[in-house]
Amino acid sequence: MNPEARKRLLRRRIAKQKAELHAIERQERDNRNKALVGLYFKMRAHYPHPETNRDYWWIHLHALRAEADGLHCFRFEMDCYGYIRVAPDTVTNADALVTTFEFSTQADFRDAWRECTKRITGDRWSSPMEGGAVLFPAPDRLANACVTDRVTQ
Repeated sequence: MNPEARKRLLRRRIAKQKAELHAIERQERDNRNKALVGLYFKMRAHYPHPETNRDYWWIHLHALRAEADGLHCFRFEMDCYGYIRVAPDTVTNADALVTTFEFSTQADFRDAWRECTKRITGDRWSSPMEGGAVLFPAPDRLANACVTDRVTQ
């Protein structure tokens, strides 16, 4: 067999083996993602050069579902200046999540969410988590909401 034919043969074998390896790794990654669905996480955050404990805040995350593109999560935070960020469908993966976040509880997540809704509403209404009117959606409802930056007239 000439060298060019041998190289083509080896490339085909390598491509087939890479595809097989990729399928195995994808299945393992999907299983790791599925194992985290329904769990709660939090991560301590800060801006550069924090000086006191007041310069820190928590980023909260709830793993909602595992899909082919990754682990879909509801994420929110209220920083040390009171700015609130809500990402109802953020995509990550199990490996990134468990290396940067720590496990949390549903109660901790709900307490933090309740605090955010109180900040948003000025504490004038009860939280949806407490059976009040849904003036600001609960996280599970917000995850399915359509978020847009477009201003309608």
